[in-house]
Amino acid sequence: MSEHLRTRFPTPNLDRLLQTEPLKGAKVFKTGSSSTIFEAGDSLLRLTLQGSGHNFLAQQSAAGNPNVVKVLRNYGAVALSDTYESGPEVEFYWLAQVERLVEIEVGSEPVIEAWLAQFDEDGQPESQDLPAVAQQCRELAQAHKEYAGFMETLALAAEFRGIESMDLRLSNCMRRPATGELVWTDPLDDCFYEPDPAMEMPLNELFARLK
Repeated sequence: MSEHLRTRFPTPNLDRLLQTEPLKGAKVFKTGSSSTIFEAGDSLLRLTLQGSGHNFLAQQSAAGNPNVVKVLRNYGAVALSDTYESGPEVEFYWLAQVERLVEIEVGSEPVIEAWLAQFDEDGQPESQDLPAVAQQCRELAQAHKEYAGFMETLALAAEFRGIESMDLRLSNCMRRPATGELVWTDPLDDCFYEPDPAMEMPLNELFARLK
């Protein structure tokens, strides 16, 4: 999704999406390594390759968790990834309409910032580190009740099925301007996503629909 991917590889599926509603005519608002935020009028649309992150945020938002970005409309998987060739780990483009948030001012949340800083110094947690991350989150939630909901959200993210790593940085957290709540916005690091058969369309049906 980033510019270097778009210039190095053909992207027919992405090009088609950009000519189809609701992305048709939308302007790039912000880009990341595997996600792009588009602005379409008053709406923000988040297009990503990271299926686990998309679905974690969508599921938590639907459950009413105030500490994730609100997914106002979940379009789900909208096309096969342009990087997918074959094999069981099918990759998709995922699309959602999300709320507008504001950045967290550096120095305004010293407890959270100090905890996140360790990952910048020691490296971001990989899959084998995630149980320890979840435990740290819950310990910090106990010690600092004002962050209980936010830290429990990060613990749930660390436990979400199939993820490979988390990108724990202040820039991946934002604030809801109307309430001041801290909000987790970053996708989890895994482009492949295995749907929950109890909740979602089976992978083979999803693949067939978008092929």
